[in-house]
Formats: sequence, C-alpha cells, structure tokens
Amino acid sequence: MVTYNKISGIDLNQIILWCLAYFLFGLNLAQATDQNKSICVSASPSGVTLLDNKTESLTLKFDVGMVDFHPVTTAEGEFVLPTISGFSRSFKTGEPSLPMVNKLISIPFDCQLQVDIVSSEFEIYNLEEIGITTPIMPVQPSLSKSDEPSEVPFVYNRSLYQIDKFYQLPLIDTEILGTLRSQHLALVSFSPFEYNPVQNSLRVCRSLTVNISYLNPDWIETDSMHKRHYSPFFEPVYRGIINYNSSSAPVRSDIASYPIKYLIVSDRMFENQLQPFIEWKTKKGFDVVVAYTDVIGATSSAIKSYINNLYNSGTPENPAPSFVLLVGDDQQIPAFDANKGSFVTDLHFCEFTGDYLPVMYYGRFSAQNIFQLQPQIDKTLEYEQYLMPDPSYLGEVTLVSGNDDQNASSYGNGQINYGTENYFNVTHDIDPNVWLYPSSSMPGADEDIIETINNGVGFYNYTAHCTHYGHQDPEFFTNDVDDLTNIHKYFLGIGNCCQTNTFSSDFGSPCFGEAFLQAEDRGGIGYIGASEDTYWDEDYWWAVGYGPVDGGGPDFEDTGPGAFDGVFHDHGEPVSQHFNTNGAIVMAGNLAVTESGSSRSDYYWEVYHLMGDPSVMTYFGMPTANSVTHPPAADMHGYSIVVTATAGSYVGITANGILHGAGYVDLSGTVTIPLTPFPETGTADIVVCAQNKIPYFGSLDIVENSDPHVIFESNAINDASLGNGNSIVDVGEPILLGVELKNVGIADALDVEAVLSTEDPYITITDDTELYGTISGGYSVKYLGEAFSFYFDADAPDGHTAIMTLSVTGTGGGRSDPPWLSEFTVTVHSPSFSIKSISIDDSAENGNGLIEPGETAEIILAIENTGSGVGGNIIGTLAEPDSFVFLDN
Repeated sequence: MVTYNKISGIDLNQIILWCLAYFLFGLNLAQATDQNKSICVSASPSGVTLLDNKTESLTLKFDVGMVDFHPVTTAEGEFVLPTISGFSRSFKTGEPSLPMVNKLISIPFDCQLQVDIVSSEFEIYNLEEIGITTPIMPVQPSLSKSDEPSEVPFVYNRSLYQIDKFYQLPLIDTEILGTLRSQHLALVSFSPFEYNPVQNSLRVCRSLTVNISYLNPDWIETDSMHKRHYSPFFEPVYRGIINYNSSSAPVRSDIASYPIKYLIVSDRMFENQLQPFIEWKTKKGFDVVVAYTDVIGATSSAIKSYINNLYNSGTPENPAPSFVLLVGDDQQIPAFDANKGSFVTDLHFCEFTGDYLPVMYYGRFSAQNIFQLQPQIDKTLEYEQYLMPDPSYLGEVTLVSGNDDQNASSYGNGQINYGTENYFNVTHDIDPNVWLYPSSSMPGADEDIIETINNGVGFYNYTAHCTHYGHQDPEFFTNDVDDLTNIHKYFLGIGNCCQTNTFSSDFGSPCFGEAFLQAEDRGGIGYIGASEDTYWDEDYWWAVGYGPVDGGGPDFEDTGPGAFDGVFHDHGEPVSQHFNTNGAIVMAGNLAVTESGSSRSDYYWEVYHLMGDPSVMTYFGMPTANSVTHPPAADMHGYSIVVTATAGSYVGITANGILHGAGYVDLSGTVTIPLTPFPETGTADIVVCAQNKIPYFGSLDIVENSDPHVIFESNAINDASLGNGNSIVDVGEPILLGVELKNVGIADALDVEAVLSTEDPYITITDDTELYGTISGGYSVKYLGEAFSFYFDADAPDGHTAIMTLSVTGTGGGRSDPPWLSEFTVTVHSPSFSIKSISIDDSAENGNGLIEPGETAEIILAIENTGSGVGGNIIGTLAEPDSFVFLDN
C-alpha cells in the first residue's frame, strides 16, 4: 500500500507512485518478430499527454510505444515505412518519411513561445537485427486527385541516403498559427526519430517532457477576445485543442443574456424572398443582421470591410456574428482570388489577420436570379422546421469510395470504413448504403447509388475523382441532379474530391454544388466541396483526422479529430461541444489538415466551401423529441423565464418578428432567459432547437402584471469560513450561499421570504429559509451573503449539477401573491484519479527502459487528478495476479 501526497487545484496534477521488484517471464518487448516488423520502444502507449495547464505555461509529455514497419514496393525499389498509432509523418519531399505528431494548443494573444525540455529518453536500434534491410521510404508529395499516379515522378534524394550520419528533424518545434475566433492557436510538433541510412539504424526518443512558456503575453487582449468573441457554436471545433478549457468559457454570463448574431450579405434583388428566411432565423433565437450590397458596396473588398467592422465592434453585450450567409453568385457577391492557387474563395470574407483561419462560419446561397434562390430557401425552411411528410429517410446514408485502382482501396476505403465502424451504423440508428472499391467500379454502380438518393438519404459522402460537373466515377453529375426524384427528402452532401464547388464566374454553367442546392423539389440543403483540386492525404485527414492511412478504417484512437468526429458524441465530449452545424463540419475538417502539419493547410482553408446555410444542423439519423417545459405566460414588462430542455438546446422567444430573448441550455438542462419588454399583450413564440432533436414550437401568453414579482437574480459561493476557501463547491464541504433577489414587478414586495429546496439526491440543505423584508419595485435587487447553507455528499460525481428551487413569498400591490418560483443550478467538484502514464526505471540493470526476464525494476506511475475538485489523503494499492510477477512493495 502506498500513500500519496495531497493533490490540489483544478489544474491537472500528478503524483508519482514508486513500486519495486517487477519480474516478468516471457518475450523481450524489444524483440520484433519477422511477421510484424515492429519494435516496442516503451511500455507507454504512443501519444501526447497534457501534464499541466497553467496560466503562464503548459507541460506536455510525448511517448512512443509501438513502432510498425510496412514494406512498400515502388518503381525505384523496395522500401519500408515506419508508422506509429496516432502519429502523422514528416513532409520533406524526397527525404526519409519519419513519424511525427502535432498538437494544437491555445495560447495568449501577442506572446512568444519558449520551449524547455524537462526530460528525455533515447534508444538506438539496428534495423537489420529485426529483419529490416531496405531503406526507409522517402516522402512523396501528396497526390492530387486530378493527377494520374503513373505520370507523377518518384522523388528520392539519393545523395542524402548516402550520408553516414543521423538524419533528423527538430525534436520539438512550435509554430504560431493565428486566431480562430476567440482562441489564439499554435502548433507543437514532436519528431522522435533520427535515421542513419548507411548504418540502417534509428535513434528514437521514446519519451519527452517539455514545458512551453508564454513570454510577454497580452492578458488584457486575451481576456477581451475571449469575452467579445465567445460563441457556443464554436465550442465543437475547439475539441482538437489539447489545452482548451471549455469550463472557462463564459457560457452562463454571455449566451444566457445575449443572442447569437447571424449576418446575411445579399444582393438587393433577393430582399423580398429572404423575409421568410429572416423570420425563421429570428424565431430560432438569432439576432439577424441583413446588409445589402447597394448600401455596403458590391466589391469583395467593400463587403469584407463591412464584415470586418461588424466583427471587430462586437462586445459581450452585442456579440460579433457567429454566422455569415452570402446570398448571390460570384457575379452578385464576388469571391476573392485565392492566394494559394488559381481559383476563387470565400474564406477571406471571414479572415482578417492573414493567417487563413476564419473567425466566423460562412456559407453561400449561390444564385443569379430569384428562381435559383427560391428552392434553396424553401428546402432549408422545410428541413430545419421538420416539415417533411416522411422523415424516415433521415435514418439512411450513402457512402462511396470511388473508382481509383491506385488509392481507393487505402484512402477511400479507409475513410468510408472509419465512418461506418464508428458512426454510420445501427448503433446510431443509421442504415448505411456503402460502396467500397472495387464494388464502386462495377457496372451499374452509379445507377444504384442514385437510386438510394431518390429513395431518400439523410447524408451522402463521396471520395475519389470529380470535375466541375460532379462526381466522376461512379458518375453523379449535374444532369443527374436535374433528374432526381427525392422530393421532401433533402440532405447534406460532401464531396471529398476536385472542383465540385467551382462557383467562379469563369464557368458558364452552375457547378455541382450550386446545382445540388438550386434544384427545385430535389437535391439537398447543403453541399461541402472544393473550388479546385484536392489531395488524397489531406482529404483522408479532413474526414477522419490525421494519422496513418488504413484501408480497413483506422481506430478512433489512431487519429486526431476529423470532420466525421465532430458530428457525433461517443467519446465523452462535453455538452458544450454538441453544436454541430454544417459550417462547423467544414472547419473541423480543415483543422484536421492543419494539425497534420501539411504544407497545404492554408490551401485547404481556401479551397473547401459550403453551399448552403452554415447554421443548419444536419439530422444524422432519426431525430427524437426534445422534452421542453416552460411557463405558460410571461409578463409584458420583460423579466425572465426558466426553460428546461435537452442539454445543448438553443432557445428563441419572439413576438411579431422581434426577438425578445434567447439562451443556451447547459448541462443542468435549464436556462434562465432574460426577456426584453413586449410592446403589448398577446402571444409570443418559443422555439427550441438542438442537434438530432425535433424542433419544439410553443407559445407564451404575454400578460400585464402591476403587482410585485420577485425572482432569483444571482448567487455566490461562500466557503471561506467553513470550507477550503477556493470559491467552488467541493464534495463534503459546508457552503454558505449568498443569493440576490430581484423585484421585476411594479409594486414594492413586502415581507419577502425565500425558501430553498431541491430534489437532488446528492445535496443536503442545512439552512433553507431566509427573510428579505422589503424589495422595492422596478427591478430593485437585494443581496444577502449568507442566506442559505448546504453541502454535497462525498459520493457526488464530479461536475454533477443540482437544480435548486427558490420559492419566494411576499405581499404588495393590494393582495397576497402565491409563491414566485425560480430555479438555478449549483455544480459540485470532486477529484477523480486515473493512471496518466507508465514508465520503467531499470537503471540498476541494463537501463533500456524495458522490463526483461530476470530484471528488477521500478514502475513509475503518473497518477492524475482528472476531476475538477481537490483530493487529499489519497491511497493507492498495486496488485498483480500473474504468477511470474513479484511485487516487493
């Protein structure tokens, strides 16, 4: 038995457990077999671990476990390709292809980065001893999907392979990328291999711990950017940032008070057509701003200037837009000429610092006339409002790995298999129609694929070759879109292929993506595709996340987050990351390419586009009902109401086309929505939307109340006198709760008494009643710092949120009122411990970091507190039932 020191603080903390005398009988883990050509470099799994995340720095640990070697046959001879689970590869063309791993990190604005190596462990391996006699494969440029592989020359820096010394990349490197909405991003790269091609040997860094310090940060600007540009709809794309702390996002203070802003930039000819669309977006809870080009200017630079000014003028009270919809074709809303090739791009409407990272989601309703626009509006409204006569088609998808005898079996099949293994399957109530290569090359495949679309699918993905006119093999062209019969069965399509979104005015006919949306009573509500060529490597990473290419479909743990991962929530993602709009899908895919370290990451930000509304949340499978409750009425003077719904829901309250309140439902399942006053009594609409939920439509009676009305306004945690003084609620800790009440009525509230209650099984209220006396009318408040007291049981789960009910009584206005009920939530913090990493200290033996027969070694376990609460007096016990293992302690 081993006793740990106290683990304190909310940051990830670790304690080292030392255990002695480990004897293992069996295979030497450094020994590779002829069959698998692998080396077990260490006992730790390969990957990157965040050890510490402080205000001024972060600490990362990189581990290399198993290294696999794959034989490769080329026109230039035989090679071997080393891979590591979860790692990418180097990108220096013609030079040895060595595994490396990259991680996105969030850093303060205007800082520089300093990297200090805390510890490192290296080992040299003779590859011939494990049966590898061929050189390591040289890096080849990523192949464009428009290239003929046989015509692409093999790149091989032969002179480098004749140098008798270790070829190496920087062991650890950082690059500041730029600004993605409220986050300032950098990329950290770890290259653990050094390769001597003459000696046929590898020097491997099996473990590296580094501390990355932020030098001269601008904390004022950092705090300002986080507050001014926070948007819950951007939380999903931050999931790939290893040190992003979603719990620090200002969800309750900002989104509960201020609605999401949605910007439409349009040609004036579409003004009348857009009105139903604007009305619907307002009902959803968006603050819709419409700018017409005859006012703001019709050039791309003038439009960008307007968007830039609107974005930069955002405040916490008047947030910057989260979504931008461009309405018009290239002739009406001229796109930018790309910097990374000869094509057009909409990226630079929403990117203002030259770093290629957009700060808003954007999409385009491409139309040159009202006849091309109307179907896009009609289909989007029907889809979002769930008005389709038979929604059962949403439970089907069609996935196609197209015909390419060189790459489809690996890249294409790997992408589709990853999708079906992890997401598009019966576990998610989805029935997939799948064409893998070579079945996609069989006669009749194109007709069969189009038949599934006519019958109805909720999602379609194709990866292989395309042109301006559509998917090339199997064929699905613009003329096929004209003949579709999927009326009322509209869907999202993604083409990971070349040129299907070439919407430039240089073309005399609509591209596939435009035709797909412009088609009346058929086609889809969104299409994601490229305005120029795409590449096999980058398209694969875009969809599944960066990592080794596996035709059978990689495991989730072997890749970083990709576009597919963003729309499902099977891996413990917090509710805050459950917004998954079509705009977010594009961004998630492009971020995966950025994280890969590819030299084409900027190109991908420019080339991929969404045709359609960026705020649409695609139904993946059959949606279910959203359990929504709210009061039947609201006071015309405003005040607030409490709405309960599925966590992650977004609520809008409108009357006569005017937005009066909006809010985000967090993990507690409730949100208190402040309401702006209504001009008159009547009825208000309430709409609640969430991913994969049927939208809720309800109403509120708007009444006038001249009496007092006292509600909960805010609370404060006081644990200074009875607890540990960290201002959060820890398990078992006595809490004094300060509560502020507000009288939103007209008359004074007299003899006010508040009673606190809860049905939560983990909480015990020790003082439930407080007298407030008189609270004046007209939005007056009264705060009592020690109004109530309670504690959470020791077994309460970390992050558990208790719903508290406040029943307030009082008199005034000439009569006695029944209780005024308000709800708020309190979240508890508890420790949770897990093994972060395992390493071996056999320095008393041969010192190679591996447990081998007959050795005595120390096992070093790094234990981390993954919970958000303080843990003390921690005790750990190590046991091993294996008869070949002996534990001294």
